[in-house]
Amino acid sequence: FWVTMETLYDPEERLVFRDTRFITKREANGEKVFWGRGNGWVLGAFARVMDFLPADYHSLVKYEQYFVQIISRIVELQGADGYWHSSLLDPESYPSKETSATGFYTYALWWGINRGILDKETYLEPATKAWEAMVIAVQCSGKLGYVQAIGDTPQNVSAESNDVYGTAAFMLAGLEVSKYLLEK
Repeated sequence: FWVTMETLYDPEERLVFRDTRFITKREANGEKVFWGRGNGWVLGAFARVMDFLPADYHSLVKYEQYFVQIISRIVELQGADGYWHSSLLDPESYPSKETSATGFYTYALWWGINRGILDKETYLEPATKAWEAMVIAVQCSGKLGYVQAIGDTPQNVSAESNDVYGTAAFMLAGLEVSKYLLEK
């Protein structure tokens, strides 16, 4: 795992490439290609793994450091509307909001706040804005819209776009929001 992270993690951008094919690729605006949902999977995985590690696990601190580095960059890329885009560094080419990435980031933010890994002073506002954005994306029918289809690269989406992993990320986020509110 750590060999893979060290290969795909870009310390300059504090983001993770989808795989080695993307290390040299560039977006239309010349920026590196960092896929929104791909980095969401990374943060979601860090959170889920750390939930199962003992407090004295030998590399728990390393997990936490990567988690905080990535989430601190993700917060910088959040749109004014609370969403993130399919391409983290080229939102102009992918202007539609994207809820599977946003769902995973929302989950990671609330998870980190609930466990004291993320400072509330810094992260509560973007976490709240992200949760509110996710709730708005739920249609009257109950379907979550703006979920990018299965793939490995950024794509534009519409209100009708949906898939199970988007809904699952939304549910994980909701559980963490509920934990926060219950403890408050």
